[in-house]
Amino acid sequence: MTAPTFTTTRLNPTTFAITTPTHPPTYLKRFSEPHILLHAGHPHPAIATYLETVPVSANGNRPLNPRGAHEYILTLLRLPHTAASTKLMPSMILASSNAAPPYPPLPVEHLEDTAMFPHVSLSETPLTALLTPGVAPESLCVYDAGEAVLFAEELVGAVVFGLQSEVSEYWRSLERVLEFLRDEADEGAAVIAGGVVRVDAVEVVEGMKELLGRVLRGEVKGAERGGGRGGRVLFYGGKEASFLGPECVFDVGRKTLRGELYS
Repeated sequence: MTAPTFTTTRLNPTTFAITTPTHPPTYLKRFSEPHILLHAGHPHPAIATYLETVPVSANGNRPLNPRGAHEYILTLLRLPHTAASTKLMPSMILASSNAAPPYPPLPVEHLEDTAMFPHVSLSETPLTALLTPGVAPESLCVYDAGEAVLFAEELVGAVVFGLQSEVSEYWRSLERVLEFLRDEADEGAAVIAGGVVRVDAVEVVEGMKELLGRVLRGEVKGAERGGGRGGRVLFYGGKEASFLGPECVFDVGRKTLRGELYS
């Protein structure tokens, strides 16, 4: 079996983005105490071996967590059925309160909207959970006040809707996150998605909402990208902001949000 190719980029003094060609980015946030926060959507099964044994140039040619010296706290955008396969053996798993119980059963602590992370070892930097249903009921963002950055993997950038996605819920998640950023976050806070840091999270989130509004009002023509049980799959947008999903999902969102789109 071919060894997986990992690429690590240091995003700020405490955060690394770890990417592979086949999996969404994994974000590793380091703390001085013996805990590391791993914020991941669906971690690669070989991620633990990589973190603990492979020298990384972005970390002074040292492994990010040599020999597993630090325990892991795993914070998930999605609560996967196979989290145990990563061999991370986390001391805690944090997930959205909207997440269904995982299978096989795993020790999970569920977070409510705007809840602070509960573990004592995280006290050196405030981390806030933001529940952002839409792409999936359990979608979750995390705001890191210490670095003034929002982890927003399923909220901004290249957003992919499935048949079970709810565009209206996603729209309202954008509104709630904007309210949080304006009222609670540091001015000029950045956003991380797709393994990249982009400045001015408010501007980025506003841009996603503006694009979606234009899509739902029929002001943007979608490019067909195949089809399936939900009919045509359509793509809207460009490199920095885009939506991909079944036409029927956009149609339902258009009907549900009709009053808000034209108000």
